Amino acid sequence: MSENKKDFFVKMTTVQFILCFLVFGICFGYSRLSPENGERFLAEYRALSEKKWTVDDWKGLLPLTEEAQPQLPAEEPTEEITEEATRETAATLPDEVLSEPALALAEPLGASASYLSQKLTAEPVFPVDGWISSSFGKRISPIDAYDEDHKGVDIAAKAGTDIHAVMDGVVSLVDETPGRGKFLMIDHKNTTEEKIQTLYQHCSEILVKEGTVIRAGETIARVGSTGDSTGPHLHLEYRVNGECLNPISELFSDLYAL
Repeated sequence: MSENKKDFFVKMTTVQFILCFLVFGICFGYSRLSPENGERFLAEYRALSEKKWTVDDWKGLLPLTEEAQPQLPAEEPTEEITEEATRETAATLPDEVLSEPALALAEPLGASASYLSQKLTAEPVFPVDGWISSSFGKRISPIDAYDEDHKGVDIAAKAGTDIHAVMDGVVSLVDETPGRGKFLMIDHKNTTEEKIQTLYQHCSEILVKEGTVIRAGETIARVGSTGDSTGPHLHLEYRVNGECLNPISELFSDLYAL
């Protein structure tokens, strides 16, 4: 035997002896520190030494390769709800769904594309439980005492009284100015041929947001005296293609005696 092989053999024997000594020392120390665990360790060792091992048993101890990993069923992709999808869904909602109050849209235009192109067939609803305190047309301004063209009708009512939407539509504007006070506008029809809107001014509180689909009779605000006002009332305007028309004669002719 050559010197190199002899040295290698001696080194390997020494390493094996040291490893066996360490394993024996660890097992001995483990059994001394915890007799119960030592006895369980010896019992498991005897069981393993007495077992007749097969090829399949040895394979079971080996880590699974990537190819052998069990294939889990793929999860079905969940459809992400985007703002665009919400807008498209809301724009094509059937009448049964639209009958639910205050359906919020991503944008008013989402409803204008389909909902506001429908023919208005519902009977108009008188907006507030009150009485007409100032008619449509020429009058003397109660604020500045000069002749003015009153573009709507004033309906006096107790402060806080519910204000209802006159017809089905979509809230296109919610704002507040020194003259109008707190007000909102509803688009009832919006096509290239015709645009119909109602305007509600001097509210104490607005209960809807821009882009909300509204049904006739739904509560949208409450009577107040904000802006240029001498007392709690609702200033109601009815506009067709931007022109203000008399809402009483156009929408509530049966109530014209009021």
